[in-house]
Amino acid sequence: MARKGAKSRRRITGLRSKTTKARTRVSRSREPRADMENKLAEALDQQAATSEILRVISASLADIQPVLDVIVRNAARLCEAEYVDLLLRDGDASSSPRHMGHSRPQLRRGLSAARW
Repeated sequence: MARKGAKSRRRITGLRSKTTKARTRVSRSREPRADMENKLAEALDQQAATSEILRVISASLADIQPVLDVIVRNAARLCEAEYVDLLLRDGDASSSPRHMGHSRPQLRRGLSAARW
């Protein structure tokens, strides 16, 4: 009878060990899944932004301003930026036809010191 009780205790201990291992495997499998879901959501956001930009390009063949507006708006959304400044270069000259945010003079001072 003592042997039978010992076997039961070993079986219970073995089952607890298997249960703990199974829980560990499940929690480890959830982490990569959440990471993959985040990457998928980010890719879908980027694809939606690209789609919107292409749609505006096709609708505004003669006017570039709506295209620049959409590019700036989507850049701010995708980068979670408070400020976006779109710079266009022509040789050594640059212009900023679109920007979004409030700190443009501060950014200008920083960019004027930067070398392209």
